[in-house]
Amino acid sequence: MSLKQSSISPLELERSSLSFPINELIPLIHGSHSAAQEFISYQKTIAEDPVLRFNPEMLGESRVDRFNMMCKKAVRYNELFDLNCERKKQFRCVQQFPEVTFGGLHQGMFIPTILNLGNEEQVAKWLPLAESNRILGCYAQTELGHGSDVQSLETEAVFDLKTDSFIINSPSLSATKWWIGELGVVANYTVTMAQLILNGKKYGPQAFLVPIRDLNTHEPLLGITVGDIGPKLGYNTKDNGFLRFNNVSIPRENLLARYVKVSKSGEFKRVGNEKIGYATMMGVRANIILNAASYLAKFLTIGVRYSLVRTQFKDERGLEMKTLDYQLQQEKLIPLIADNYAILFASKRITALTRKNMENAKIGDFSLMQDLHAILSGCKAVYTWIVLFGGEKIRQACGGHGYSLYSGFGALQEYAPNATYEGENTVMLLQTSRYLMKNLKKVDDGKTVSDFVGYLRDYNEEIKSICLAKEEIEFHDQEVLRKILRYDAIFKVFEARQKLMDGVSKDLSGKDSWDKHAGIDLVESAMAHINYFTFLTFADEVAKVSNEKVKAVLLRLLNLFAVNRILEKPKGLFESGYLNVEQFRILRNIKNELLKSLRNDALGLVEAFLFSDNALASALGQSDGKVYETLWDWMKNKNKMNEPGVHKKLMKQLRSGL
Repeated sequence: MSLKQSSISPLELERSSLSFPINELIPLIHGSHSAAQEFISYQKTIAEDPVLRFNPEMLGESRVDRFNMMCKKAVRYNELFDLNCERKKQFRCVQQFPEVTFGGLHQGMFIPTILNLGNEEQVAKWLPLAESNRILGCYAQTELGHGSDVQSLETEAVFDLKTDSFIINSPSLSATKWWIGELGVVANYTVTMAQLILNGKKYGPQAFLVPIRDLNTHEPLLGITVGDIGPKLGYNTKDNGFLRFNNVSIPRENLLARYVKVSKSGEFKRVGNEKIGYATMMGVRANIILNAASYLAKFLTIGVRYSLVRTQFKDERGLEMKTLDYQLQQEKLIPLIADNYAILFASKRITALTRKNMENAKIGDFSLMQDLHAILSGCKAVYTWIVLFGGEKIRQACGGHGYSLYSGFGALQEYAPNATYEGENTVMLLQTSRYLMKNLKKVDDGKTVSDFVGYLRDYNEEIKSICLAKEEIEFHDQEVLRKILRYDAIFKVFEARQKLMDGVSKDLSGKDSWDKHAGIDLVESAMAHINYFTFLTFADEVAKVSNEKVKAVLLRLLNLFAVNRILEKPKGLFESGYLNVEQFRILRNIKNELLKSLRNDALGLVEAFLFSDNALASALGQSDGKVYETLWDWMKNKNKMNEPGVHKKLMKQLRSGL
């Protein structure tokens, strides 16, 4: 069969018309040219390995077969790269496979929890076993009836004075540990969060090391009921499991005891500063934020490449148009490129702040803790939503072919749990808003607030102001856009506080006003705060760029990010009178101009992330532009439904009952 194909790839033509040198942009993303080259070599090794490389045939296999293949990949990956090293490289492996890989919970939660919450003796005993994979662990916190509400967990750990041990029980059906990754099939140990009970008194959830399967037979131990929770919308190569305890006895020494101790006589004591432990665990949330930029870059690479290959309908000359030449397609994709760079630069700042906070904590300085907690919570929510909802927008922008698993967008369902684990996103935003309400009260009380909320210091005066810019050229000014986003944050924080007070004036308690009356405004305030933080971070990074052509394209992305955020949530700016109808019209015009001006640079901006065809796992995102040829090849040669004899067997079965 002959497929229509130009002698010159449309992607090559696009690459030759960029306004900036892509080689000067690449180190801004990867850290350096050498790091970028290392990333290319790393991907090449995976793509050339017969076990690790992407095989479209696996997309049609059963869950059991796919899980089995992922286990084989994990073993091979460990041989080549060492999974322990991945923990120190922000789990770059998650970017290389279309389905979730083995080891994320063992390396990302089980081992760090031992390191951060275990005392010296416990770390010395358990860490070598975990790092050598002699024990395989998971982190069992979430229960069938409780997720983000950790304080209400039901699993109990009662201290038995006679045996010097803890007796672990699941007292109800809702106390069943649920959704725990790598528990269903793989793990033989867990870090279990359970309510510590001493002499009938609860001391809150604490972390316990609990063996759950025999290290030789892998059979469940006495009192343990464990298994897989079943098929999910995605994440089906991860064995999310359930776990119930029935009088499971563990030694007293299995309570992770860096910050809490229980004596032989059953006395409870806090030791050290548990804030240090929390500071170290912040890194998990920081990694989610860091990976958000990579996932979005992969989806955008697929979407932009396909939109430059796919032609649809004819122009006035009778020539079919590339879909990216349509303004509506640009509006779907290009603002997400701006978001991608905003998230990328913010994630680098957040990683640096997380390290700084850890260094400070080790010397007893916790001054950064609350600010960082609010940033991590809010950014985790906002950024993962951008990737999840943005990824779906990109998929839809690819039309019918976007629905095929060959498109690479099956990874959307693999990414979806990021909006829930490590803190459900709405709960995360409410934590950020609580921080904002506290800081607004500090300002009212004449107390000092940090620079992270410095924009609130003069809120009483600022809230009376209006935007003085009138001409279109003024709205291209980064400072004007900064002031608009700043005002938006001020107004929404103030309005959320007013809403809380309004609830109290209507005889609601403070808690009921928070839960039942002001929740929407509180979340809006948190999102506005994160938008402002993200813009400032983006602007700071752009200011450091030395190459003028790279800086110019990044400035256009920065402006698009700001304008898009303003137009997406205009309610506060309009209700307050800060912007008028004419100013909004100008901003809409500017957005359209920015889309048009960034259209020819779209391909270079996404390809600078350097994802290989193997990592994209997409027929639509092939770097050579051979979309239809690849779809045809995978359908014909990688699809078991089309193997000889299959259809006859299926039809024989069907006809036997019709």
